[in-house]
Amino acid sequence: KEEMKRRLYADVEFLTSIKPARNHSNISSLNKAADYIQKEFKALKCATAVQKFIVDGKEYKNIVASFGTGNKPRIIVGAHYDVAGNQPGADDNASAVAGLLELARMLDKYKNELKYQVDLVAYSLEEPPHFATQDMGSAVHAKSLKEKKVNVKAMICLEMIGYFSDRPNSQNFP
Repeated sequence: KEEMKRRLYADVEFLTSIKPARNHSNISSLNKAADYIQKEFKALKCATAVQKFIVDGKEYKNIVASFGTGNKPRIIVGAHYDVAGNQPGADDNASAVAGLLELARMLDKYKNELKYQVDLVAYSLEEPPHFATQDMGSAVHAKSLKEKKVNVKAMICLEMIGYFSDRPNSQNFP
């Protein structure tokens, strides 16, 4: 339990320390986050993929880790790693990315016993100005699954699973 807390904290700390903010304008910051997520997935030796897509002439990435075999129906669990504006984004959404990474570490132990293939996806461009458009990383990913006729049983979106309080001295992030 203590090890899990340490890992969650370290993941949030890394993501919130990236400067400038991980928003749509700062491609190098988004790439630092994407590289970190991919490195953590690859450490588990699961199948990983980078789904690249172009929006307004710039390249963005969804990072995918797959557990189980590709012959089974799929469950998608996603979290976004970009932020709105110029903020560190601890709760929205480094907390969910940390949760996604910890879920990957847990799934890795049981990947041969899974009833479904589980794809964990870290999405880019989920925040304004791309929110609710076809340019969102999740929309790009969903479209690709539909085009491939993937049997998706469920999609779970991890969003702001951390904690926020505006009470003075009540939190360490940001």
